[in-house]
Amino acid sequence: MTSRDVLRKFLNVRIGFSSKGRRAPHKPLLLIWTINRCLSSESRLAPFRLVKVELERLMELFGPHSGKRNVHVPFWRLRTDGIWELDRPHLVREHANGGPQRSSLLANNIHGGLREDYYDRLSADPALAFEIVMSLLDEHFPETLHQDILEAVGITNTLGVLGSEPDRYGLVKLRQGQTAFRESVLEAYEHCCAVCGLAIRVHGALVAIEAAHIRWHTSKGPAEVRNGLALCALHHKFFDYGAFTVLLDFKVYISSATEGRGVDEALRDHHGRLLFRIPDHADERPSEGYLEWHHKEVFKTPRELSRAGF
Repeated sequence: MTSRDVLRKFLNVRIGFSSKGRRAPHKPLLLIWTINRCLSSESRLAPFRLVKVELERLMELFGPHSGKRNVHVPFWRLRTDGIWELDRPHLVREHANGGPQRSSLLANNIHGGLREDYYDRLSADPALAFEIVMSLLDEHFPETLHQDILEAVGITNTLGVLGSEPDRYGLVKLRQGQTAFRESVLEAYEHCCAVCGLAIRVHGALVAIEAAHIRWHTSKGPAEVRNGLALCALHHKFFDYGAFTVLLDFKVYISSATEGRGVDEALRDHHGRLLFRIPDHADERPSEGYLEWHHKEVFKTPRELSRAGF
């Protein structure tokens, strides 16, 4: 297999519910975690009890906060994508729908991981392994979360993996239409952060104000003004992390999961307030559909919205 063939195999992994806009990053997160084990020369097959703990942790941090985790399902179903295997699948009891019984995976101490040919290939070519990781991140997560996910799975020496060829695989990408999207969003919000009002310029150049997708482009979010918010770099990251969301009445709602020094100044002081800047034209204001998607798929404590009547 060529490097392109290997990359294509990982990117063609079937992701449930993506056609409906729902986030299902179980498989991408599991693969990124597994590839790090490969880069770290850990054993090829990992016990499900370890995978369960690690994938639940990653889903808590970077997955949607609606529905069940069900981390046993991707551990089982990745086999059908041709890059994954279990050591003794015949011992696993299945439900009527073909899914595995979680208790059976645990009781039989089932191990799973990359097929040996893929594990050996990525071990021998860490730059290809890293490209697959970055491509999975680019397909399923906004750029604001990439470094956090790399650190969460243990891939910290990213530049060292690429060596002296940081663009060997063309990792530097500019998505078509994003420049126009940024310009139109920033203009609609008068070039300031919609949450805190930050609008600092250095020698006339606007600094740290970005165009954030409400519904992520990786989840079929379009590059249009109604799917955008102008946010400072700090609030952009908080927004993509699910630390806050924006209600249908354009009020800011802070997740109770946020804590630590500075949280009041950065977030809680804005709780319940209208956005600092709302576009004058109705056709430039955030769409209800995109805001609802963010509530359900990104915001850390969506049940609080239900109790509040949203």
